[in-house]
Amino acid sequence: MKNKELANKPTAYLILAHTDPKQLFALVQSLDYQSDIFIHVDKKSDLSDFKKYSFGPSVHFISERVKVSWAGFNMVIATLNLIKTALETGEKYSHFVLLSGLDYPIKPIRKLHQFLNQNQEREFIRFIRVEDSPDHYLKIFRRHSFKNPIFPEVAIPMLNTGVTLLDKVVRKSLSLLLSSYKKAPLKNITPCYGSQWWAITPACAAYILDFVSNNPDFMRYFKTAFAPDEYFFHTIVGNSPFLSKSTGFQKYEGRGTFRMANLHVIHPSLSHVYTDKDFEELKNSDKFFVRKVTSASSEKLISKIDEELISLNNH
Repeated sequence: MKNKELANKPTAYLILAHTDPKQLFALVQSLDYQSDIFIHVDKKSDLSDFKKYSFGPSVHFISERVKVSWAGFNMVIATLNLIKTALETGEKYSHFVLLSGLDYPIKPIRKLHQFLNQNQEREFIRFIRVEDSPDHYLKIFRRHSFKNPIFPEVAIPMLNTGVTLLDKVVRKSLSLLLSSYKKAPLKNITPCYGSQWWAITPACAAYILDFVSNNPDFMRYFKTAFAPDEYFFHTIVGNSPFLSKSTGFQKYEGRGTFRMANLHVIHPSLSHVYTDKDFEELKNSDKFFVRKVTSASSEKLISKIDEELISLNNH
C-alpha cells in the first residue's frame, strides 16, 4: 500500500519563460500527466501574448513576476518565486522540475513521472566545487557583476528610455570600477557550480527558502554575482543535509554547464537550436528533455519526437 501511495505523487514543473508562447504551449501540453505546471513569464514580456492559448486548469501563471536580465540575479528571484508558489499549494509532489519555456521532452512524460516516483528522496542536481576551476569559475564567482537594473522605472513612460540608458551606464561603470577587486570568500561555505536546470524534492525546496530567509549575507553576495542561477541553488544544496541525497559533486572536466546537465540534453554552445537534423542524437540519449527548441526552427523535430519517441513508446 505504501509503495502504491508513493507512486501516485504528482510532479510540479516550474517553467521560466520569456518568449515564444507557441512553443511554451506545446511544452505544457506535453507535460500534462499527473502534474501541476507553474510558469513565470519575464515581466518584460506581454503576458497577454501567452494567455491567448488555452492552457488547462493544471497551469498556473504566477503573479510575482520580475524583469529577468541575462546572467542577472532576477533569474534566481524568478525561480524562488516559482518554488514558493508551488510549495504554498500544499500539494505533496514528488519533485519540482525546473524547465525553460524552450525545452521539450524526448521521452514519454509518464516515464519521467515513474522515474521520479521511484526516486522520491533523490535530488537531481549535480555540481563541481568552484575551487576545482580557479582559472575560470572561481574568477567568475569572485567578481562583481551588475546585470539587474538599479534604478526603478519612473511613472512617466517617455522618461524611461533615459532612465534605462543611465542605469546601463551606471552598472557598466560599477563593473569596471570593481573589476580589480574580488569578493571575499563566503565564510564556511563551499561554493558550487552546475547546470541551471534540476529536479529537487519539496523538502529540499523548502530548505532552500528557509536558508534564503535566514541568510541575508548569502543573498547579498549573489545579488552582484555573474550568472548566479548556476551557483546559487547548487551552493545551498552542496552545503546542506541534502548533499548526500543529491547527484552531488562531480569531477571537474572543463568549462561548460552542459557537462553538469541533470535531465537535459544541452548543446556545448548553450545557444544551439535543435532541429530535425539532431533527431538521432536525441533518440540515443538517456535524458528526458532537450534544450533548446523553438516554434520557428524545430517544428519538424517536435513532430518527429511526438511520433517516434513519445507516441510509439507511450505504453
